[in-house]
Amino acid sequence: MTTALNIKLIKYLLLVWFAFCTLHAKEATFSSKIALFTGYTGYVDPVSLEQIRKSLSDSHVVSSVSLKDILEEKATELSKYNALIIPDAPRCPAVMWEHLHRYMKQGGDVVFLGGKPFSQPSYKLGQVYRSRQETRKILENVPFTSIPNVTNPSRYHRDAFTQDTRSVINKWREGGVYMFIDARDWYDTFVFDIPPSEVVKSATLIKFCLKGNSSAKQICIKIQEHDGSTWFRKVNISPKKWENSVFMGGDFNYISGGVDREKTKLNLSQIKSCAFGQDYNHAGLHNGFYNIYLKNISLSNELKEVDFPQGDLSQDFRIPSLYPYEPYDIFDMHEVVRVQSFENSPFSQTFSLSAHYSGVSAIGQAPAEDGFYIPLCKAYGKYDDSLGWAGGALIHTGGEFKDSHWLFFNMPGLKTYTDSALCSLLSEMIHSCKDNSILSKKPTLPPIMQKKRAPHKIGFVKRSEDGTTLLTESGAPFFMVGSNYIYPMNNKSFSFWDKNKFSDSDLAIIERDFRKMQAAGINTIRIFGQEAMVDCPELNQKIKDLCHRLGIQILLQIVTHSYDATEKEVLNRARHIVSGFKNDPAVFAYDIQNEPQIAEIGAISYNNTKSPILKLDITQNHKDHYKRDYVKKLVAKHKKGRGGYPKMAPWMEDKKDVEKLYAADSIWKTFDASYSPRHRSLLHKYPRNLYSIEHLRDFFQAINDTYKQWYDSQAALIRSLSPQQLVTIGYNRGLVALPFNKDIDFISQHSYFRARSNKEVMLYTQIQDKLRELWPSTPVSIGEFAYSSGELYGDEYISNDSSCIAEFMMYLYSYSKGYNGAMRWRLNDDEIPSTFKNHHWLRNFNHEERVRQARFGMYVFDGYAPVPKPIVHCLSFFRDYLDSFACDRGTLVSQPNTQVSHINTSYIYRAKQAYFIGSTQSYSGPLRFKAPRSQAAQVLSMWNRAGIRIMSTVTMEVRVYPSELNSIFSSPLEIEGRHGSLIRHKDYLSIVLIKGEEITLSHKK
Repeated sequence: MTTALNIKLIKYLLLVWFAFCTLHAKEATFSSKIALFTGYTGYVDPVSLEQIRKSLSDSHVVSSVSLKDILEEKATELSKYNALIIPDAPRCPAVMWEHLHRYMKQGGDVVFLGGKPFSQPSYKLGQVYRSRQETRKILENVPFTSIPNVTNPSRYHRDAFTQDTRSVINKWREGGVYMFIDARDWYDTFVFDIPPSEVVKSATLIKFCLKGNSSAKQICIKIQEHDGSTWFRKVNISPKKWENSVFMGGDFNYISGGVDREKTKLNLSQIKSCAFGQDYNHAGLHNGFYNIYLKNISLSNELKEVDFPQGDLSQDFRIPSLYPYEPYDIFDMHEVVRVQSFENSPFSQTFSLSAHYSGVSAIGQAPAEDGFYIPLCKAYGKYDDSLGWAGGALIHTGGEFKDSHWLFFNMPGLKTYTDSALCSLLSEMIHSCKDNSILSKKPTLPPIMQKKRAPHKIGFVKRSEDGTTLLTESGAPFFMVGSNYIYPMNNKSFSFWDKNKFSDSDLAIIERDFRKMQAAGINTIRIFGQEAMVDCPELNQKIKDLCHRLGIQILLQIVTHSYDATEKEVLNRARHIVSGFKNDPAVFAYDIQNEPQIAEIGAISYNNTKSPILKLDITQNHKDHYKRDYVKKLVAKHKKGRGGYPKMAPWMEDKKDVEKLYAADSIWKTFDASYSPRHRSLLHKYPRNLYSIEHLRDFFQAINDTYKQWYDSQAALIRSLSPQQLVTIGYNRGLVALPFNKDIDFISQHSYFRARSNKEVMLYTQIQDKLRELWPSTPVSIGEFAYSSGELYGDEYISNDSSCIAEFMMYLYSYSKGYNGAMRWRLNDDEIPSTFKNHHWLRNFNHEERVRQARFGMYVFDGYAPVPKPIVHCLSFFRDYLDSFACDRGTLVSQPNTQVSHINTSYIYRAKQAYFIGSTQSYSGPLRFKAPRSQAAQVLSMWNRAGIRIMSTVTMEVRVYPSELNSIFSSPLEIEGRHGSLIRHKDYLSIVLIKGEEITLSHKK
């Protein structure tokens, strides 16, 4: 009996063991649980989706999950899945956003197929998924009730930062009201009050019928509720026709006020007023003149009739770590023919697929301390030219999405993803993410290829005998092909220069940036002075070595903003910075302060004596020349410790002195607006003699004496320590016209202007002529200028190709007119998260201004490595011309060209040994082309007896007529350098030039 029981027990234990082993084996095989999203039938191919599911099921547990499952969390908890696969990511339903966002914050991994996630979100109306545009059209056609008397100007009152501008509201002949907004201050709006009796009960939609003109393609609408809460929205309007804009309460952003500060949505049934105009603080619009036409405001409570699910129709679904790159043309790939696995991929699976499509590169970037990007596959064009990443993985090791890993693939459709090799890569990636082996696969950065150039020995820079220009030690003209350098790419913080945190790896990052400068043709950089550059011996020596080795010289800024109380403090800081670089040509000059403001410089005392501007009783002698409301607000802010602009030393406690300095700034600001109405840095109507303005003569004398004593003491100190180094000031206003500036070694003016026409582009470049007019015996240069790739022109960003034409013209104009060069702002693009650390003057919700500030760089980061914008190719070619081919300054001719988007300008530069052209097309001359997709292209050529060198900023076919460039080349030619194709004709060569690649035509041997 006992034996029989033992046998049964043994059998039972064996059965349990077998079941355990079987289960364990199954768990070992199915190592990851994957949710495959199938929730928007009509957009997703179910056959391909099933093939993907089957191929992944060999090594993972794959479950199909619908939108209903995700929205009803009781049915399906996303957190139980290791990974979520989203097909056709661009058209993912909008209502899924919050759930996906929460899943990623919990550490879930996501695979996005088909392109940029949520770029074309879908919305379900009834049983059909529709695009945002289709959905909006349906909402526009629901019944609305118009608010009466909207077309009566007397129903409006004005709300403005200052009442001194010329804004008006009148009846409009086409019906409605016409508002002219003279928005040269922070905000200026017209407010329409709405009585409770005119508000639709339970309103859920509001519709505005609006129109603008060429100056107003966007406006700001602010709505206030009866509880005092204020909401805003920036609205695109058409300059050509009336358009209806429909919004829900959730489409507006909260500003301030109200009892319940936690509420997230505007209650349209409690609307008290609507304001229309400009608001720089909240909408990111810029000072200027706006013409706005309003015909109707109406409300509706019919939203339920269209079965519309929750989801903001106007929401910009910005996935953190991705959205800084969405508008970049540089990543917009056209005519892809092949996708191939990355040559340095850390994964074993490789593939090469034929794939014909166009789309936005799949990239991402986390802050350097929070993650890294792994390229997975690259897209190639028909000339085997690399177009960008077709797939990649963003690995989060910290921050908001710690342990969440995102895989992106931007090939459209699903059939591509059924390829066995690509499915195997997906499987390998998901395994690697689950077991965290992905952390060991961080790719090493590729080397920065140093361009071969003739050795360039740097030496001290000096002024010519007549004082009009700068010369090298050998007596040759010194021309700055320059850039500003703040901090490295993907290490985005001013704290990078913290001497207590500096490491060997930081030195390596700086060397990479210097090599990028060398590759871009940069011979001069402006660096913001930091204590680490002096107090860290390794950094100090590294910078000097790189300068001498790569032929780069520095304009070193001593201080960004000065809040010193005494001359002694000013001189101590200058002495400290200069001590690290004195008598070394690595630093050819010192910029003693960046854009010194009256409120800063006027606060400094000398020998316990207040500055001349404080001694002048401005608030009494010039009480009619400054804006009292403006000064009063700034004084109140300073008293509360909130700072403000212009900068004021925080230690200033004397209210009368604070008021005088702000009054002085107000007077100068008004003067700027009168004599430089387009932009205060253009100076085009500035008088040569400020003292000729009789009613402000004592004011200008006091300002001049204040700045003179500040400059003279520092310049004398620097020259006593290092007499061969030059001294300048980085101005951004008309302060450059002060008489004492005759004593500085060279002019360094900062200028930013949104030039949108040929006339404006030339006005921008011709600021150098104005500087020469002001200072005929002083060298002239531009210390800061640029067009940001995040610059909004209407409702779209300026293209890198168009901005490159205008920027390159600044250098060409400076060179052709005999000036001393320009320094573009800046070397590296930023990332949006870092602007919250570094750009403290920007409000956190002003996204558009953060985008603008982040995208001034010459290099953009593609998640893995720096990618040059077109300006890099142009300057590199131009630098070679200056060093090797230049015989004369040449001539720059520009002309209006509406085909060049955003700037409407094209140019031709001719010299004895150079011919440059920037346009969308050219049907005459030695270089003829028609750029694809009407891109703004630049084709540059230069020559000598050895050959003709040619480069294009766009991949395209160019007809080259060698005999028109140089008659020497009438014999057969051979071509060197990477190009797409070559067809020889009797009089010309038809060559496909690859973007940024140089070719050389020489005598056939």
